Amino acid sequence: MSKRWFLNQLSKGNTISKNLHQLPLSSKFLSIYTEDTISYQIRRITYAMVRLGYTESGPKDRWRILRIAGLSKERITDEALRFLNIICEEKIYAY
Repeated sequence: MSKRWFLNQLSKGNTISKNLHQLPLSSKFLSIYTEDTISYQIRRITYAMVRLGYTESGPKDRWRILRIAGLSKERITDEALRFLNIICEEKIYAY
């Protein structure tokens, strides 16, 4: 979950957001429990795979996964692209 999502769950989220420098426990909570961009993109790709009903075998349409995930080739991170490349290959290797 993003920092913005957590703050939107609060009735005074905007006030807390502006005063996070005075709220060390809240700031620590957000730094621990918010996800970074890479995790967000990988979660979206995984969600798209589940939504499309893909399994380990069979071809996977890279463009369809990106479209459902709401990601573009231009903005995807290197790590998320590597993850997408691994799952779109014919063979999935477990290390």
